[in-house]
Amino acid sequence: MTICSQIKILLLFVFLFPSLYGSADDILRKSMLKSEMRLAEESLQVKNLNEVPSEANFFSLLNLEIPQLVSVKKAVKTGDWLLAKKEWANYLQHRNSPRWVWSRKEKQRIRIAFEADFGGTAYYNAQADKILAREFTFNGVTKILNKQFNWVTGSPIWEQLLNRHVWLQTLGQAFTLSGKAAYAKDFNELVKDWVRNHPVPADVNVSWNGTDKAWMTLEAGIRTGIWMDVFESFSDAPEFDVEARYLMTRSIVEHARYLTSREDKYRAGNWQVAECTGLACAGIMFPEFKESAIWRDRSFKYLSEHMEKDVLPDGTHIEVTPGYHLMVLQEFLKISLLSKANGYSIPGLMDKHEKMFDFILDITKPDGMYPALGDAVPESSKPVLGLGAMIYKRGDMRFAGVEKAQPEWVWLFGSGVVDDYKKLSATTPALQSVLLPDSRYAVMRTGWQKEDRYLLFDCAPSLGSHSHGDRLQVLAYAGRDLLIDPGQYSYAEPLMGYFRGTRPHNVLVVDGNDQEWINPAIKTWHVGKSLEYVSGKIDLKDLSHQRTVVFVKPDYWLVIDHLTAKEEHEYTRQFQFPIGSNAVVKGKAALTQFSEGMNLAIIPVEDTKLDLRSSPVPTSLTTTRDAPQATLVNNGKTIALCSLLIPFLNSMTLPEVVRMEHDNSKPGMLIVQISFPNGRVDKIAIAEEESDLKINSFSRKATVLYLRKSKNKEEFLVE
Repeated sequence: MTICSQIKILLLFVFLFPSLYGSADDILRKSMLKSEMRLAEESLQVKNLNEVPSEANFFSLLNLEIPQLVSVKKAVKTGDWLLAKKEWANYLQHRNSPRWVWSRKEKQRIRIAFEADFGGTAYYNAQADKILAREFTFNGVTKILNKQFNWVTGSPIWEQLLNRHVWLQTLGQAFTLSGKAAYAKDFNELVKDWVRNHPVPADVNVSWNGTDKAWMTLEAGIRTGIWMDVFESFSDAPEFDVEARYLMTRSIVEHARYLTSREDKYRAGNWQVAECTGLACAGIMFPEFKESAIWRDRSFKYLSEHMEKDVLPDGTHIEVTPGYHLMVLQEFLKISLLSKANGYSIPGLMDKHEKMFDFILDITKPDGMYPALGDAVPESSKPVLGLGAMIYKRGDMRFAGVEKAQPEWVWLFGSGVVDDYKKLSATTPALQSVLLPDSRYAVMRTGWQKEDRYLLFDCAPSLGSHSHGDRLQVLAYAGRDLLIDPGQYSYAEPLMGYFRGTRPHNVLVVDGNDQEWINPAIKTWHVGKSLEYVSGKIDLKDLSHQRTVVFVKPDYWLVIDHLTAKEEHEYTRQFQFPIGSNAVVKGKAALTQFSEGMNLAIIPVEDTKLDLRSSPVPTSLTTTRDAPQATLVNNGKTIALCSLLIPFLNSMTLPEVVRMEHDNSKPGMLIVQISFPNGRVDKIAIAEEESDLKINSFSRKATVLYLRKSKNKEEFLVE
């Protein structure tokens, strides 16, 4: 007979013969005490050290010597678990510390700020109402679930995101702003249902191979931090009942134990940062637990180590992917604010935090977007740069940031953030072309207005699992994207393997194969008034490839591929155009055909096999559209190939391009002549390394030599 059945029979006798047994409440409590004693005995045999198996075990984990827990202590001494839970819930609701990054006690000021500056509660209510209707959208897929739904429904990614509970944070914010009881009631039922249906595993799950994606350590870390925010939102809600508060805090302990049960060592990358952020939140926000110091010590230690080791000196996160870079930046910020609010010091935590904002500024295009490098999607840099301006009082980031404070900042900095942001002065960034020496991204730009020109040269090393086969790729912009990186697709979709490979990137492909995972090296970097150039090199076992990009400011770029091999190979230069570019082949050039604005011509200098093929480009994490990709194919051993990339408004202004003969015996040197219809003629000599270069009668030891001839004069532009 089950414990539940025994209790039902006992209650029946109590109802029929109350004088023999005392009150029903007394009998129920005595029965539960016996049950708990038996559960406690059984727990001695349980091998799951992450689990908190009973009320007795839970309350034994609290430091009941804290004066404010005296009423909890009394209830625990008598084994009155119903009362102990009630007193614990009451204590949590009324305690004054610790303090979350925002406080429900300030909700009136927060409401006023939202009414004044963000259109009131409309956005949050709309999102919360979708949750009430069980309408969820993750990874580009929308599902409407039953009121009582299966938490492990959908694809692995969809299941993952559902169980992160970020949407619960939105529900909590909607309740804080509106006070709508339906939101609190729904939260109360949701959290109880989740805890009851997701017992903590004994073994740590660090991959999708586990049976429950909700307990991947990444998800556990993110969810733990989210729960702290949600707990603050609903702390004063009558609908947040005693049992839900008990179950949620019990599960927080299990989350923290689970996260500390993973191997105790530093692991590079965003995953451990998320784990430690959740662990730090639990340790700071629940100091009443005896184990909380362990949670804090471990998380503080590794978060500091991640700032030291994962954030490179130029501010780039080690995974060299903007999306994960921003995730880690925000986790550092959250823990910094939370630790300071509660009197904790984490040495080194924010040492390079401002530089992380600089990285985003460095790679931001003139349209305010950052490119989709690696496992990233193209997104606006403006919100994060505005945040950087707010934190570090940076006028250049204010210029490149959002026009006004964002709603989510109120939850970090309070209701005064709107006025504080307005007071910041914007200054045009002094930054122009820049080489990031550690991430090895080189950016050539003419300025910060939307019509300015920008090229990113990707010489980044592979420092994590989010890298793609994009070594030595170029991305080009002139008033619009002209050459793109397609970026990320859903990890759950087979096509993601394609996007992580070499074929969709603006690189050189050897014999049709994906690139080998060998890190390139920067060879040259030069910025001058009229000319900029950069080169990177990959050395393989029997082949070396050096790509040089020359920017003749502000007009065009030359992309030169120097290849040295023992055997003959097929070399394919790939150039990925955006969706809707309607590219065509005209003569020896590939041209985009946008109906308005700037277009791009790719003109090979040498004879080549030029084709256009179709390549998918993500429009969301689960949908794609085909876009044209130009391919230029040549065969050879040691060879120098050159492509002109020139933006244009009118194709009648495009130049003719030829390779000039020269008397220099060095095989890697080439001279390109570019003749424009207006009479301008550019001659450019390029070598793999500094050499004795000569154009006409002018010679100089250099890597690049540039001669410009117009109708009236001939001049060498050498800085």
